[in-house]
Amino acid sequence: MIRTSEQLLTAEQEALAGASELKGEGASICIARRAKDLPAIPPGTKVRLLLLDDDPDFARVMARLLGLAGYEVRTATDREAGSKELRAAMLPHLILLDVGLGEFDGFDILLRLRRHPRLGSVPVIMLTARTTRKDVARGLLRGADGYVSKPCRLFALNHAIRTVLGIQ
Repeated sequence: MIRTSEQLLTAEQEALAGASELKGEGASICIARRAKDLPAIPPGTKVRLLLLDDDPDFARVMARLLGLAGYEVRTATDREAGSKELRAAMLPHLILLDVGLGEFDGFDILLRLRRHPRLGSVPVIMLTARTTRKDVARGLLRGADGYVSKPCRLFALNHAIRTVLGIQ
C-alpha cells in the first residue's frame, strides 16, 4: 500500500501524540479518525463488530461489555474462526484487531484486509498491548482507522468505534 508523504507525516504525528500519553501511570492510547467513504449506518441498525484476539478470556469479556453497550459482537480467537467470520455473508461494520495473534501478526492481517476486494473498506481499530510509537505508526500506515491500547477503558473504546463509524 503506497502512502503519500502527507499520509506518512500524519501517521507519524498521530503515533507521536498517542505514544506521548503512555508516559504517565495508567496511561492509555486512543487514536481514532473517521473512516473514509464509509456508507452511513441507518438509524436503529445494531452495529456489528468482529473482535479478532487470540485470548479467549479477553474476547469473552470484551464481547460481553460491548454487547452491554449496544453492539452486536462476534469473536474469533484462532485462524479458522477468523477466516470463517471474514467469509460470512454479513460483514461487520468494524473489526477490532489485536496485533499479537499467536503465530500470526495483526499488522500483516491488516495489510491483507486492506488489499482484499470485499474486506478492504471495512474499518479496523487495532486493539492491542503493543503501543510503542513504531507500532502505532505501523498500524496507521497499514490502514488502521484507530489504535487503542489494552487494557482499555470501555468509554474510550466506544468513543473510538463511534468516531471511526461516524456515529453521533
